[in-house]
Amino acid sequence: MRANGATPFFSILLLAAAVLAGGCFWHERTDDSYITFRYGGNIARGAGWVYNEGERVPGSTSPLWTLISAASSSAGLDSVATAMLLGIAFTFLAAMLIFRLLIPEIGALPRGRRRAPLRAQHPERGRLGA
Repeated sequence: MRANGATPFFSILLLAAAVLAGGCFWHERTDDSYITFRYGGNIARGAGWVYNEGERVPGSTSPLWTLISAASSSAGLDSVATAMLLGIAFTFLAAMLIFRLLIPEIGALPRGRRRAPLRAQHPERGRLGA
């Protein structure tokens, strides 16, 4: 649903924001991400869901990212770069989803009626020059 043709503009704006955020934090990683990469690498090598081979200790806090890391390792891709690029893509998709959900709410009311609830509560604030 388009609201005055703003959808393409905001799509590009959200994509640029996601890429900019990803670029700003490209070298920032926490220790938990490396734990996930280690589990993923071990799964890809056939050692199973372990941090150290031979020790069955649960320690992965994000099973889906672990499986994504395992898939990228199996494909010969860099797990860190894959996770960062997917993080940027998922950030953009989440922003687009939120934007698409808000468009009907924002664009549903005619331009002059957007402040109607404010006028009903405070009639003196709803008028210009008051």
